[in-house]
Amino acid sequence: MLAQPQELLELATPVPSKTDDLSPTCMAFPHSDPTYFLVGTEEGTIYPCHRYDRAGAKAGVEPRISYKGHAGPVMSVDFHPVRGPVDLGDLVLSSSLDWSVKLWKARPPAATTAAANGTPQAAAPIMEFSREDVVYDAAWSPTKPGVFGLVDGAGQLEIWDITMDTEVPIAKASPSSRVGATHLTKSLNKIAWEEHDGKRVAVGGLDGMVTVFEVAMDPPRNEEWASVKRLVGRAEGAVPGK
Repeated sequence: MLAQPQELLELATPVPSKTDDLSPTCMAFPHSDPTYFLVGTEEGTIYPCHRYDRAGAKAGVEPRISYKGHAGPVMSVDFHPVRGPVDLGDLVLSSSLDWSVKLWKARPPAATTAAANGTPQAAAPIMEFSREDVVYDAAWSPTKPGVFGLVDGAGQLEIWDITMDTEVPIAKASPSSRVGATHLTKSLNKIAWEEHDGKRVAVGGLDGMVTVFEVAMDPPRNEEWASVKRLVGRAEGAVPGK
């Protein structure tokens, strides 16, 4: 039914925020639990939200935890796809106008406990990828556990593999330049992987054009999953307060 939504949920910023208004800019559901989702906001915070009322929690924004680290509007959030011998489904990528992509370890709201003094917890990113321009979108590869792609305001597509390098992408590409293109119309703002084997990636631009790239990658090996798990474990250990 396109005339009206099947569900309607009012989202308000939890206390002690100075304003009730929450301005969502993007959202994502984990692959294993459709009862909650993450919402990125204009002010840069990511909030977990309950879809329904449940024991000890009301439908809407979970007040006990938020994900703080971005200094600009969050443009995308993406849960890791679960397709391998190790469950990485709690890893979340976010992109922002603050020129960065961040990696988070998401905690289901049902498993969240309030801090000892009752104040909400603010989770920090476990890894950060600073770029040279605003990042409009970032998405995990559907097949390679350590691979993600991003698109930015300079019109670049970047492919990253955190099992190989966390400082620089393993590949870069841009769509063919078009006559009369300006810096703004060169910007790429959406990325989508081919779901079956992850060997193609489509990018959309502010000029209304979609470009599909071939991505030459070997099939995933079992040890790649364990490698990502170890990398995340080391990164978690380095986050203050962990």
